[in-house]
Amino acid sequence: MSSTRPRIFCILSVLLFSQAALSSWTATPSRDFPLGPPPNKSSAEYKKDLQLLQKYQAERSKESCRLGNRQEHPTFQALFAAAPSPLSEYEAQLAEELVEKVMKLSVRVAGYHKGKFRRPRPYDADPEIRPCVKKPGGSRSYPSSHAAASSAGSCILAQMFPEKAEEISVYGSHLGELRTIVGVHYPSDVNAGQDLGTRVCQHLLQNEEFLEAMAEILKK
Repeated sequence: MSSTRPRIFCILSVLLFSQAALSSWTATPSRDFPLGPPPNKSSAEYKKDLQLLQKYQAERSKESCRLGNRQEHPTFQALFAAAPSPLSEYEAQLAEELVEKVMKLSVRVAGYHKGKFRRPRPYDADPEIRPCVKKPGGSRSYPSSHAAASSAGSCILAQMFPEKAEEISVYGSHLGELRTIVGVHYPSDVNAGQDLGTRVCQHLLQNEEFLEAMAEILKK
């Protein structure tokens, strides 16, 4: 009898811990953020997508390509911790842990929809599109994870540092657009990703647990 009690206690502890973890804002189900399908290839929107991609390809700068290569993965360090980010070194250090979790949630939500829609990358659909960064693998173009992460991250950062809100918002929007400029996403991928990221941010700004976490950071 005595040998079974510790085992039961351990099982109950694991179950309680799991329930607490599932109640966290970081575990918000991806399905809570619905998304419509990408444009059909016969649609006017798809043709506009291609036209914009070709325009960006003709006009993009070497600096855009360098920045796109540096930001291969949508992490806080890659997107917000170094120039041209508007954050100071202190602000980046203060915000990183919380905003990284926000960005991971957004990437997870975007990945959920990528798996549903399986949209080919623009360079796989049109050989005239030539990316100037490393090509991401697989038919997972829609929506853009970078756009979702940068949109959600910049939205929360604008709340944390309101004196820089406009500058942060403009920068966050550019991070998403950069994925089209360098040739790895359609503009509609970016628009959908930005919409998801904004909705993730709005959801979190109504979540008491998240607001408490953000308030604790801002006390420092």
